[in-house]
Amino acid sequence: MAFMNLGLLRTLNATSGAFSIVTNREATGDRSITLDRYEKEVMAEKYDLTKIVRKGSYIEETRSERLKFITFTDYQLNNFEYNDIPIVYPKESGNEIRLYMQGRLRFQGNTNDVFLIFNRQENDVPIIGFLSPLQWEQLLRQAERNFILYEQDHDDDVYLKNIVLQQAGQAVPFSSYRFQRNYSLALQALENANFKCEYNPEHITFISPITQKSFMEAHHLIPLAFQKNHIHSLDNIGNIYSLCPICHRAIHYGDSQTKRIILEKLYYSRNMFFENQLGTDFGKLCFYYGI
Repeated sequence: MAFMNLGLLRTLNATSGAFSIVTNREATGDRSITLDRYEKEVMAEKYDLTKIVRKGSYIEETRSERLKFITFTDYQLNNFEYNDIPIVYPKESGNEIRLYMQGRLRFQGNTNDVFLIFNRQENDVPIIGFLSPLQWEQLLRQAERNFILYEQDHDDDVYLKNIVLQQAGQAVPFSSYRFQRNYSLALQALENANFKCEYNPEHITFISPITQKSFMEAHHLIPLAFQKNHIHSLDNIGNIYSLCPICHRAIHYGDSQTKRIILEKLYYSRNMFFENQLGTDFGKLCFYYGI
Protein backbone atom coordinates (compact mmCIF):
# COMPACT_ATOMS: atom_id res chain seq x y z
CA MET A 1 0.00 0.00 0.00
CA ALA A 2 2.77 2.48 0.92
CA PHE A 3 6.24 2.99 2.28
CA MET A 4 6.52 3.94 5.93
CA ASN A 5 7.08 7.63 6.60
CA LEU A 6 9.92 9.07 8.66
CA GLY A 7 7.89 9.11 11.86
CA LEU A 8 7.10 5.39 11.56
CA LEU A 9 10.69 4.53 10.68
CA ARG A 10 12.00 6.39 13.72
CA THR A 11 9.40 4.83 16.01
CA LEU A 12 10.30 1.34 14.78
CA ASN A 13 14.04 2.09 14.67
CA ALA A 14 13.84 0.97 11.04
CA THR A 15 15.86 1.89 7.96
CA SER A 16 13.01 1.08 5.57
CA GLY A 17 9.51 -0.28 5.76
CA ALA A 18 6.12 -0.69 4.11
CA PHE A 19 2.61 -1.69 5.09
CA SER A 20 -0.74 -2.75 3.65
CA ILE A 21 -4.28 -3.53 4.79
CA VAL A 22 -5.16 -7.23 4.99
CA THR A 23 -7.96 -7.99 2.55
CA ASN A 24 -10.81 -10.41 3.20
CA ARG A 25 -9.37 -12.77 0.57
CA GLU A 26 -5.99 -12.76 2.29
CA ALA A 27 -7.48 -13.32 5.74
CA THR A 28 -10.08 -15.95 4.90
CA GLY A 29 -8.94 -17.50 1.61
CA ASP A 30 -5.56 -19.18 1.40
CA ARG A 31 -4.36 -17.15 4.42
CA SER A 32 -1.56 -15.40 2.56
CA ILE A 33 -0.27 -11.87 2.04
CA THR A 34 0.32 -10.78 -1.54
CA LEU A 35 3.33 -8.49 -1.33
CA ASP A 36 2.83 -5.19 -3.15
CA ARG A 37 5.64 -3.33 -4.91
CA TYR A 38 6.56 -1.37 -1.78
CA GLU A 39 6.77 -4.47 0.38
CA LYS A 40 8.79 -6.30 -2.25
CA GLU A 41 11.23 -3.40 -2.43
CA VAL A 42 11.73 -3.52 1.33
CA MET A 43 12.20 -7.29 1.25
CA ALA A 44 14.67 -7.03 -1.64
CA GLU A 45 17.06 -5.14 0.64
CA LYS A 46 17.64 -8.38 2.56
CA TYR A 47 16.78 -11.13 0.04
CA ASP A 48 17.33 -11.75 -3.65
CA LEU A 49 13.74 -12.09 -4.87
CA THR A 50 14.81 -14.17 -7.87
CA LYS A 51 15.78 -16.95 -5.47
CA ILE A 52 12.22 -17.41 -4.18
CA VAL A 53 10.71 -20.70 -5.30
CA ARG A 54 8.12 -20.59 -8.10
CA LYS A 55 5.20 -23.01 -7.91
CA GLY A 56 4.86 -25.36 -10.84
CA SER A 57 8.55 -25.31 -11.64
CA TYR A 58 11.36 -27.69 -10.85
CA ILE A 59 12.65 -27.04 -7.34
CA GLU A 60 16.27 -27.83 -6.62
CA GLU A 61 16.82 -29.91 -3.52
CA THR A 62 18.82 -27.08 -1.96
CA ARG A 63 15.95 -24.60 -2.28
CA SER A 64 13.14 -24.31 0.25
CA GLU A 65 9.69 -22.78 0.03
CA ARG A 66 10.43 -21.09 3.35
CA LEU A 67 12.60 -18.11 4.22
CA LYS A 68 13.70 -16.88 7.60
CA PHE A 69 12.01 -13.74 8.95
CA ILE A 70 11.85 -12.02 12.30
CA THR A 71 8.23 -11.95 13.45
CA PHE A 72 6.78 -9.84 16.24
CA THR A 73 4.19 -11.39 18.48
CA ASP A 74 2.88 -8.49 20.55
CA TYR A 75 1.33 -5.22 19.50
CA GLN A 76 3.98 -3.15 21.27
CA LEU A 77 6.53 -4.72 18.93
CA ASN A 78 8.78 -5.78 21.82
CA ASN A 79 8.87 -9.56 21.41
CA PHE A 80 10.67 -10.76 18.30
CA GLU A 81 11.65 -14.25 17.20
CA TYR A 82 13.16 -15.87 14.11
CA ASN A 83 10.76 -18.07 12.15
CA ASP A 84 10.74 -19.90 8.83
CA ILE A 85 7.75 -18.57 6.87
CA PRO A 86 6.45 -20.07 3.59
CA ILE A 87 6.90 -17.68 0.65
CA VAL A 88 6.56 -18.45 -3.07
CA TYR A 89 5.74 -17.17 -6.50
CA PRO A 90 2.31 -18.89 -6.64
CA LYS A 91 1.98 -18.82 -10.43
CA GLU A 92 4.10 -20.24 -13.22
CA SER A 93 4.69 -16.72 -14.58
CA GLY A 94 4.45 -13.17 -13.27
CA ASN A 95 5.86 -11.28 -10.31
CA GLU A 96 3.23 -12.03 -7.65
CA ILE A 97 4.77 -13.14 -4.35
CA ARG A 98 2.73 -14.62 -1.52
CA LEU A 99 3.75 -14.92 2.12
CA TYR A 100 1.69 -17.50 4.01
CA MET A 101 0.32 -17.03 7.52
CA GLN A 102 1.31 -19.51 10.20
CA GLY A 103 -1.10 -19.76 13.12
CA ARG A 104 1.15 -21.98 15.22
CA LEU A 105 3.83 -19.30 15.00
CA ARG A 106 1.31 -16.56 15.82
CA PHE A 107 2.00 -15.01 12.42
CA GLN A 108 -1.56 -14.37 11.29
CA GLY A 109 -3.84 -11.43 10.54
CA ASN A 110 -7.55 -10.74 10.19
CA THR A 111 -9.47 -8.68 7.65
CA ASN A 112 -8.55 -4.98 7.95
CA ASP A 113 -5.50 -5.68 10.10
CA VAL A 114 -2.30 -3.99 8.96
CA PHE A 115 0.60 -6.08 7.68
CA LEU A 116 4.03 -4.56 8.37
CA ILE A 117 7.42 -5.37 6.88
CA PHE A 118 10.48 -3.36 7.86
CA ASN A 119 14.26 -3.61 8.10
CA ARG A 120 16.70 -2.68 10.81
CA GLN A 121 20.37 -2.13 10.18
CA GLU A 122 21.42 -4.69 12.78
CA ASN A 123 19.21 -7.50 11.41
CA ASP A 124 20.01 -9.76 8.47
CA VAL A 125 16.37 -10.50 7.57
CA PRO A 126 13.15 -8.44 7.40
CA ILE A 127 10.78 -8.05 10.36
CA ILE A 128 7.13 -8.89 9.67
CA GLY A 129 3.86 -9.03 11.56
CA PHE A 130 0.32 -7.76 11.96
CA LEU A 131 -1.41 -5.03 13.97
CA SER A 132 -5.12 -4.59 14.58
CA PRO A 133 -6.69 -1.31 13.34
CA LEU A 134 -6.65 0.04 16.91
CA GLN A 135 -3.02 -0.92 17.46
CA TRP A 136 -2.12 0.65 14.11
CA GLU A 137 -3.79 3.93 15.10
CA GLN A 138 -1.83 3.91 18.35
CA LEU A 139 1.40 3.38 16.43
CA LEU A 140 0.53 6.19 13.99
CA ARG A 141 -0.09 8.62 16.86
CA GLN A 142 3.25 7.73 18.40
CA ALA A 143 4.97 8.10 15.03
CA GLU A 144 3.38 11.51 14.46
CA ARG A 145 4.63 12.66 17.86
CA ASN A 146 8.14 11.35 17.19
CA PHE A 147 8.28 13.09 13.82
CA ILE A 148 7.44 16.44 15.40
CA LEU A 149 9.97 15.95 18.20
CA TYR A 150 12.92 14.61 16.24
CA GLU A 151 12.63 15.29 12.50
CA GLN A 152 12.42 19.10 12.42
CA ASP A 153 14.97 21.46 10.86
CA HIS A 154 16.46 22.94 14.01
CA ASP A 155 18.26 25.63 11.97
CA ASP A 156 14.93 27.10 10.84
CA ASP A 157 14.52 29.57 13.72
CA VAL A 158 18.02 30.98 13.14
CA TYR A 159 17.29 31.19 9.42
CA LEU A 160 14.08 33.19 9.98
CA LYS A 161 15.83 35.56 12.39
CA ASN A 162 18.62 36.17 9.87
CA ILE A 163 16.09 36.93 7.13
CA VAL A 164 14.79 39.79 9.31
CA LEU A 165 18.35 41.08 9.72
CA GLN A 166 18.77 40.96 5.94
CA GLN A 167 15.51 42.86 5.48
CA ALA A 168 16.81 45.53 7.85
CA GLY A 169 20.06 45.84 5.92
CA GLN A 170 22.07 44.53 8.85
CA ALA A 171 25.08 42.26 8.66
CA VAL A 172 24.04 38.64 9.02
CA PRO A 173 26.33 36.66 11.34
CA PHE A 174 27.86 33.46 10.03
CA SER A 175 25.68 30.47 10.85
CA SER A 176 26.93 26.90 10.60
CA TYR A 177 23.74 25.46 9.12
CA ARG A 178 23.56 21.79 8.33
CA PHE A 179 22.04 22.91 5.03
CA GLN A 180 23.16 26.23 3.56
CA ARG A 181 20.54 28.72 2.35
CA ASN A 182 20.50 32.03 0.48
CA TYR A 183 18.68 34.82 2.29
CA SER A 184 18.21 36.79 -0.94
CA LEU A 185 16.04 34.00 -2.34
CA ALA A 186 13.87 34.07 0.75
CA LEU A 187 13.41 37.84 0.47
CA GLN A 188 12.54 37.48 -3.20
CA ALA A 189 9.92 34.80 -2.40
CA LEU A 190 8.28 37.05 0.21
CA GLU A 191 8.23 39.98 -2.21
CA ASN A 192 6.88 37.85 -5.07
CA ALA A 193 3.97 36.88 -2.83
CA ASN A 194 3.42 40.57 -1.95
CA PHE A 195 3.95 39.62 1.71
CA LYS A 196 0.81 37.49 1.77
CA CYS A 197 0.30 33.95 2.98
CA GLU A 198 0.38 31.68 -0.05
CA TYR A 199 -1.84 29.13 1.65
CA ASN A 200 -4.54 31.74 2.31
CA PRO A 201 -3.88 35.37 1.27
CA GLU A 202 -6.68 36.46 3.61
CA HIS A 203 -4.66 35.51 6.68
CA ILE A 204 -3.77 38.64 8.66
CA THR A 205 -0.70 38.92 10.88
CA PHE A 206 0.82 42.27 11.92
CA ILE A 207 2.77 45.00 10.21
CA SER A 208 6.52 44.57 10.43
CA PRO A 209 8.25 47.84 11.48
CA ILE A 210 11.14 46.86 9.20
CA THR A 211 9.30 46.21 5.92
CA GLN A 212 6.06 48.07 6.69
CA LYS A 213 4.35 45.00 5.24
CA SER A 214 2.48 42.11 6.78
CA PHE A 215 4.92 39.88 8.61
CA MET A 216 5.46 36.61 6.73
CA GLU A 217 7.96 33.77 6.97
CA ALA A 218 9.82 31.91 4.23
CA HIS A 219 9.38 28.14 4.03
CA HIS A 220 11.09 25.53 1.83
CA LEU A 221 8.28 23.20 0.80
CA ILE A 222 10.67 20.32 0.13
CA PRO A 223 12.76 20.40 3.32
CA LEU A 224 16.46 21.05 2.81
CA ALA A 225 17.20 17.93 4.86
CA PHE A 226 16.33 15.92 1.74
CA GLN A 227 18.83 17.63 -0.53
CA LYS A 228 20.74 14.34 -0.81
CA ASN A 229 17.73 12.91 -2.67
CA HIS A 230 17.80 15.64 -5.32
CA ILE A 231 20.23 16.69 -8.04
CA HIS A 232 19.07 20.31 -8.18
CA SER A 233 19.34 22.66 -5.22
CA LEU A 234 16.30 22.79 -2.95
CA ASP A 235 17.27 26.33 -1.94
CA ASN A 236 15.43 27.43 -5.05
CA ILE A 237 12.95 30.28 -5.47
CA GLY A 238 10.40 27.78 -6.79
CA ASN A 239 10.65 25.77 -3.58
CA ILE A 240 10.25 28.73 -1.21
CA TYR A 241 6.82 29.94 -0.09
CA SER A 242 5.60 32.93 1.88
CA LEU A 243 3.54 31.75 4.86
CA CYS A 244 1.94 33.47 7.83
CA PRO A 245 3.45 32.34 11.15
CA ILE A 246 0.38 30.24 12.03
CA CYS A 247 0.46 28.28 8.76
CA HIS A 248 4.23 27.95 9.02
CA ARG A 249 3.98 26.42 12.49
CA ALA A 250 1.07 24.23 11.43
CA ILE A 251 3.03 22.75 8.55
CA HIS A 252 5.80 21.81 11.00
CA TYR A 253 3.90 20.96 14.17
CA GLY A 254 0.30 20.24 13.13
CA ASP A 255 -1.33 16.83 12.93
CA SER A 256 -1.18 14.86 9.70
CA GLN A 257 -4.57 16.03 8.42
CA THR A 258 -3.73 19.70 9.00
CA LYS A 259 -0.35 19.35 7.29
CA ARG A 260 -1.81 17.47 4.34
CA ILE A 261 -4.41 20.20 3.67
CA ILE A 262 -1.79 22.95 3.64
CA LEU A 263 0.74 20.92 1.64
CA GLU A 264 -1.84 20.01 -0.99
CA LYS A 265 -2.77 23.65 -1.64
CA LEU A 266 0.87 24.76 -1.85
CA TYR A 267 2.12 21.81 -3.89
CA TYR A 268 -0.54 21.96 -6.58
CA SER A 269 -0.01 25.67 -7.04
CA ARG A 270 3.40 24.74 -8.52
CA ASN A 271 3.10 21.01 -9.17
CA MET A 272 4.66 21.16 -12.65
CA PHE A 273 7.80 22.70 -11.15
CA PHE A 274 8.05 20.04 -8.46
CA GLU A 275 7.38 17.17 -10.86
CA ASN A 276 9.55 18.34 -13.77
CA GLN A 277 12.37 20.18 -12.01
CA LEU A 278 12.67 18.43 -8.65
CA GLY A 279 11.17 15.02 -9.49
CA THR A 280 8.81 15.08 -6.52
CA ASP A 281 5.18 14.00 -6.55
CA PHE A 282 2.69 14.76 -3.80
CA GLY A 283 3.10 11.36 -2.19
CA LYS A 284 6.82 11.83 -1.76
CA LEU A 285 6.24 15.31 -0.33
CA CYS A 286 3.87 13.85 2.27
CA PHE A 287 6.54 11.29 3.17
CA TYR A 288 8.96 14.13 3.85
CA TYR A 289 6.49 15.55 6.38
CA GLY A 290 5.83 12.29 8.17
CA ILE A 291 2.37 11.81 6.64
